[in-house]
Amino acid sequence: MVRGLLAAAAALGLVFGAGGPAQAQPVLVEVVADEPGGLSMTVEHEGLVPRPVYDPVADSAEGPRKCQLRYHEYYPTDGCGGFTVRTTLHGVRDLPGYLAGNLGDDGFSAAADTARTFGCTAADGSFDWSTSFVVRTTQQPLSWVYYHGDAGWVVSAHRSDPTREFGPGFFLNFEAVDFTCPEGRSRVQYGLKVSNITVSTPETNDVFGKMTWRAEGPFYW
Repeated sequence: MVRGLLAAAAALGLVFGAGGPAQAQPVLVEVVADEPGGLSMTVEHEGLVPRPVYDPVADSAEGPRKCQLRYHEYYPTDGCGGFTVRTTLHGVRDLPGYLAGNLGDDGFSAAADTARTFGCTAADGSFDWSTSFVVRTTQQPLSWVYYHGDAGWVVSAHRSDPTREFGPGFFLNFEAVDFTCPEGRSRVQYGLKVSNITVSTPETNDVFGKMTWRAEGPFYW
């Protein structure tokens, strides 16, 4: 359950005259694992929406409209958009498995529900709601940020630096959505809604065991 309030709120809006993708301030929430005695986790969520127009190059890994990631890139692209989920776990050093010197076998996994609203501009440049449609996903798996989704890395980081706390990191880079608008109108992604961000570890993990954290949201970008 979410036990903290949003530390920052992202307003869902659109200014067609602005340049570059819209990326507001991150949203922070505090959640506690569903399981009895589970750890608390700070979840930092940040979305990226391609703006002012939606004009992705689906097969490109270069330029401001790219949708493909290059080697060692772990973030949403400007062309297709997406979001990141950074976390910090609290109390890892008090877990029996950590105290026993276990390594943290098996990794973390994460998923989220998403809804992207698309459409066309009207003659005056505003968003034409009569053209709008929504692309939804349910519990879409998120990718690790480098090796930071590995439980072994999280445990090792806590041992290496006793002054800090760590957690797994994830991201989602969306695929391009193909649609057309009338001549003289522009394709637009009006906004992004993310909800039910779920992070979990399997029962076989020798430090965390079975734990599931849920940041319900919704979060708007």
